[in-house]
Amino acid sequence: MENTQGTPLNNQLDEQLESLSAQVEAGFENGRARWADWKANIGDSARNVSRSVDDCVHNHTWSSIAIAAALGACLGIMLGRR
Repeated sequence: MENTQGTPLNNQLDEQLESLSAQVEAGFENGRARWADWKANIGDSARNVSRSVDDCVHNHTWSSIAIAAALGACLGIMLGRR
């Protein structure tokens, strides 16, 4: 932004505008970094849960089949009554 009049008020406003612009830009950068961290943490958590469920299903195969069948039957009954 170029100062055309050169008055002290304009200079002060230009400095405040530049400062505010830098603060907004820093806020966006901080937000982007936090978003990337959040996505990485969610991805790690999802992988850990997936591994745990997979291990549980492999260790308790028939129990898992019975639970899935019971949930499917309940869901079918509830949707069938609509």
